[in-house]
This record gives sequence, structure tokens and C-alpha cells, in this order.
Amino acid sequence: MAKKLRVVGGSFVFASAGVLDEATVEHNGSDFLFNNDTGKTKFGDKSNYQFVIDHANTRIGIGTETPNYSVHIKRTGANVTLYAERVGDAECYINSTATYGNFGTASNHPLRLVVNNGVRATIEATGILDVPAVYAHDMNGETIRDLQINDSGELGYDSSTVRIKEDIKVTEDVSWLYQLRVIDYKVKGKVNGIRHIGLIAEEVKNIKDELVYYDTYQVDGEKLNPIYPGEVANWLEFRRISEKNEIIKKVAKIRRTGDELTEEEKEEEREQGTIFTKDEEIEVKKVPDGVQYKDLISPMLLAIQQQKKKIDDLKVEVQALKG
Repeated sequence: MAKKLRVVGGSFVFASAGVLDEATVEHNGSDFLFNNDTGKTKFGDKSNYQFVIDHANTRIGIGTETPNYSVHIKRTGANVTLYAERVGDAECYINSTATYGNFGTASNHPLRLVVNNGVRATIEATGILDVPAVYAHDMNGETIRDLQINDSGELGYDSSTVRIKEDIKVTEDVSWLYQLRVIDYKVKGKVNGIRHIGLIAEEVKNIKDELVYYDTYQVDGEKLNPIYPGEVANWLEFRRISEKNEIIKKVAKIRRTGDELTEEEKEEEREQGTIFTKDEEIEVKKVPDGVQYKDLISPMLLAIQQQKKKIDDLKVEVQALKG
């Protein structure tokens, strides 16, 4: 016959003789229930066990009586969060929601990725990514693609295959290249004194707008930091600058597309009352932030080809004059 111990009520029981196949302790109905059956120790109320230790498989279950992993947290209809807090210092967590998973710090501290007991990557509190080992990685002999980043922070590369191109036209006029002013400069705030060669984005915008990218904006003449949808800190910072929710939505639209709202979109938003009112227009200006230098390669190649053809034609004319 199986040996069992069952105690119900507010009393305390200590059993030291014999080995029980199953032991259950209840306290006043559903307040607390402890059960120790074969291979598992369970804690919970009368309806279910919220905490389970699976001795046989060396697992812990929270919200599940059958943990499938070393630590298994399960919850229905609500977010699941594993949180680690050092009082007054860094706080980090793993979080699972209905649509995505989170891993990071909840405090104003950097997040480090440690491999083989060494820090291999760091995400600073400002969002800057530091991966020092990449700088020393020798990629000779391997296929190399240029890493690109878009306005949403997504990383990837540009493909040049004909499979992704349409409405292909031959470029003929690249005379605008000769209007670009090349400058020699130092970066403000840098103490190393290194000089660079480049272009000024504001000047390039007036010559060839397609070569410029935008990263900050001005609303009614006031410069704003970049806004990324979903980043609470930036939303709150922006709300402090202006409580007008319509501006937030418009800047987010510009952020995603790189374009101003069309007149049709403006009229639609006016009717919905979300961006404009009938008697109020919010001036939002894109501010040039950088130059797409890689997009200068093809026009420069065409300019070289055109110059070579002119040189070859002149050589033929000179040869004819000599003859």
C-alpha cells in the first residue's frame, strides 16, 4: 500500500519516520498546497500548482507541472518575464509577449553579449553597438557584401541583380558630378585632429537630392532627435517637446518613408482630426544628415567612360590631322 501523508488545516506536522510515496499539506482550503509525489515537489493552491521541482529531470516549472526545460515558465493570456535586479544598479530581463520577445536591460545600463567568458558585443544605453572583435576579423578570400542600415535600424545589403530591377533606363547625363564641392575638414568635438575628405550633405541636396539621407527633423523650427516607432523613451522625449500627438504621427510617417505626406494623405488626416485641424498646419522639415557615397560610384564610372570616349575621339582627330 502506498504511504501517504495528508494534513489539512492550520497545524504544523513534522514526519521523520518512513518514506512517503506522496505527501500533501493544505492550509485552510486553497491558501496553500504542498505536494511531494514521485520525482516531483509541487507548490500551489488547490486548483493548480504554480511551482514545480522535477527531481528526476532536474527541471523547474513555473506555471506548468510538466517543465520541458531546465527552467520553464508558462503563462496563458499574459506576458512572461524573467527579471534580475541588483538593487541600485543594473536590471535585466527576458520577456515574452503575444507578438514578440524581449531581452535586455530595464535600467540605464549597457547590455553585453558574453561568449567563452569574454565580452564579444556591447549595446550601450544610447543604442550604440560595439563589436570590437569584428575589426580584427580577416575576410580575405571570402565573398564580401557592404552592410547597409535603413531608417528603421534594419541591417542588410543592397543587391544589384537584374531580378530585382524594373523600368531600367540608360543613364546619360552625369554633368552634375562636376558641381559637387569636395572639402577637407575635421569633425567637431574630436581631439585626435584627423582630417577627412568628403562632401556637405546640405550642398549635395541642392544638386542631387537622391544622394542625401535624412536622420533628424525640424518641427516649427525646432530640431528633434531621431524618432523610432516603439522606443518609449524617444516618444516621451518628443511629447515633452510638443504635446501635439499629430506631430508625432507625422514625423513617424516621414521617418518610415523618407517623404512628406501627400496632399491626399493630409486631407484624409484632416478629416480624421489626427494630424491637422482646419486652421492649423504644422511645418515639418527634413534636415540632411549624410551623403550616400556608394551611390556616387556608378555616376563616376560613367563619367570616366564618357571622358575616355572623348579622349579616344580626340586621338582619332589628332591622328587624322597628322596624316
